[in-house]
Order: sequence, then C-alpha cells, then structure tokens
Amino acid sequence: MRYVRFGLVCIACAMAVSCATQAKNKAEPAGPVEEPAKAGKLPPLNPNEVYRPGEPAEKPAGKPAKSKNVRVTIGPEAATLGDVIRSMGTQTGGNIVLMNGVESRVVRDLQIKRRPIRDAATTVAAHGGLAMEEHPQYYFLFPEGYEQLLNVTLSGRLDERYRDMKTDAVFGSGLPLCSVFMWMGYALRVSIVADNSIGDARCGELALAQAPLETAIEAILKSARVAAVQAESTPEFIFLSTPANTNPASALLDEASLGDKHRAVLDRKVTLALPYPLRTGQRMELPLNPSRLVDVLPALTEQLGVRVVAEKGLEQFPVNPCYLREVSVKTAMDLLIRQWLEPNYGYQVLDDRIVVRSR
Repeated sequence: MRYVRFGLVCIACAMAVSCATQAKNKAEPAGPVEEPAKAGKLPPLNPNEVYRPGEPAEKPAGKPAKSKNVRVTIGPEAATLGDVIRSMGTQTGGNIVLMNGVESRVVRDLQIKRRPIRDAATTVAAHGGLAMEEHPQYYFLFPEGYEQLLNVTLSGRLDERYRDMKTDAVFGSGLPLCSVFMWMGYALRVSIVADNSIGDARCGELALAQAPLETAIEAILKSARVAAVQAESTPEFIFLSTPANTNPASALLDEASLGDKHRAVLDRKVTLALPYPLRTGQRMELPLNPSRLVDVLPALTEQLGVRVVAEKGLEQFPVNPCYLREVSVKTAMDLLIRQWLEPNYGYQVLDDRIVVRSR
C-alpha cells in the first residue's frame, strides 16, 4: 500500500493537506492556472486519506495523536513491519522511520502494550531483526549493512529561508521521491526538486511530527536508501542530486548573445507544476511516474508564458513530476534539465521560443 498524508507548520502558519487522485500521462487542455493568491480557494483536502495509486481515497487512516506522553500499543493483527510502523505513526503522530525494502517482513507474536515510543521502537527493531538510530527528531529502523545511511545529513546545508520551517509528514512505503518532494513543495509553498537518480528512489514508511524541514528531507532520503546526496539551496529552490550528476548550475546556452527582451523572459516569475498545470478549484494530483519530455512541452509553454520546444531526438527524455513556486523562468528551465544526469543538454532562448537541445 502506498499512501500519503502531509501537514506543516511554516513559521507561524499551520496547514494540513493530502491528495488522492489518479496520475495522468499527458498535460491537460489549456485552462486557468492556479495563481498563488488563489491557493486558499482550493477545496479542502482530508489530511487522513489513504492514497492508493490508480484509485480514489475512501478509507481514512486514524487521526494521529500529538501528545508527547502518548503510549504505543501493538497487537497481533499487525502482520508486517510496515503495518507496525504505520500503527505507531498513527498513535504517536510521528517520529518513526522505516527503511524501504523491509516493510513486508512478517512479524509474529509481537505485542506491545502502552509503552513510550522509544521503548516500542526498540522492541520492534529487536523483533524485526533491525538496527535502530536514535536521532534527536526520530527513530530510524534499518537492517544491518546499511549503516552508511547514518551519515546522511542536511544540517546547515539549506538556505536560511527554510530555517524556521517545521513539518508533520506521513508517507507510505513505495512512493517515488520525486512525488514526495512535489507534494511537500506544494504543501510548504516552496520548490523541492531531485534529479532522476534520487527522484526515482522509493520512500520508506515514515511519520514525522514537527520536524525541521532539513530533518524531514534527511529522514526521507534515509528511508529511501539514498546514501549520498548533494544539496543546493537558494531562496528560490532546494535541489537534491547524486554526486554522479555533473550538470553545471546553469543549463542556459549562448547567454552572451541574449538581449534585454530575452533576459526579461528569463527573469519572469512563474509557478510551475508538471506534468500538468495546477488548475484553480481542482485538487492537487500526485503523479507517480515520469513523463516524456514531448508530453510536458504544452504544460511548460502554458505556464512559462513562452513556447518551449525540444530538439529532435530528445522527445522521449524523462521528466519527473515536480512543483516549482514563484521561481524565474530561468530557474525552472535549469532545474528541468538538471534532473538528467549527463551534462550534455541545455536550452537556448530565441525571439519566439525556448529550445531544449544538445550542447
């Protein structure tokens, strides 16, 4: 089962949202794109919906408790580690993370009655044959042999804009990280993008309560078995990439030849959702698979306000789901192309279009 629930507190604001819709393969027909000021007019989303790919959410998960003194009870009906961690997250409201790949491991004769979360997590780890990291913000359960994941940290690596952001986050195992970060960015009103290598990794079962944003991203990466990550952060965006990604920070070609008209296009601020625009009055949808570049060109054109085309031979290149909020057209194009791992591609700005092409 894959599901998602995501809530946040950003500085002094509180927000809880979720989604449950079927992923689409193509950009929707042209229509009104959501304006930032109208985001609050979207229909309310149930923060306790269970998300299953390909079908609407109908059965609510239990509302998580928020008490620091909450006790954990696990009965024999919890048949797998995934079931156990999900139940613990529901009862405590957060602070538990399971590495992807062990969620289907069967647990037998496990019973925990009204124990603090630390004691419960220790018991689950021992019962499931797992090691446990006691992070100040969460307990991370993982099999022996994956100790390298304990070195993953984003502490001090994000721009100060994100310093005071805290979040509640609940994600089910198996969700691709590109979809996780798309939803987090939408909920937090920030831009979080990963390259194809990290974006294709699969999240583990986790629940976090009031974790700093950098800690939440760190826990998600650990759960997905991402052992090495580069983090680039500005007030506009957070970009996560594998060390093997050697793309330059800018994918813009022939920059010296640009005139004032071209630079004005690149400097324009936009909000962008791929593979299809976010419509005013519609629920956010959570795509689970990459789209072909040729299929997202109409959505790019509509949302960037300038025609975007691709050089022949690049039509099948994958574009992961993403959400970018109030970034420049240049930043949007840079992040789009930097998802690809090879530094062989860029974009050129002409009088009437932007061309994605080989360098």
